[in-house]
Amino acid sequence: METIKMTQNEQGFTSGEVERAVSIQKQLAQNLIQVTQEYKIDLLAVQEVKWIGRNTIEKKDCRIYYSCDDKQYIFRTGFTLSKCWRSREIDFKPTDSRTYVLRIRGKFKN
Repeated sequence: METIKMTQNEQGFTSGEVERAVSIQKQLAQNLIQVTQEYKIDLLAVQEVKWIGRNTIEKKDCRIYYSCDDKQYIFRTGFTLSKCWRSREIDFKPTDSRTYVLRIRGKFKN
């Protein structure tokens, strides 16, 4: 019988859990990018994101912002911003696990 040693990181997750979560996160990010490209969506609000932490994922075709709980895979929120809108981005500030500020430059028409 083989013994597998499981180590915990500072957030309390085992290395196997972290590797699995990162793998799932990459797959979900790729699916999200495919959907935004298929429907030609420049800015998309996403609900029920099951990731950990508050961060930005940089991809070639878009940028994904998310704000989630630091220790649990709890349903939270995110945004995708297409490549053509990256120059309009001013700021991204996560405030808590449910809300954040994504400031985008725009032109007003009267």
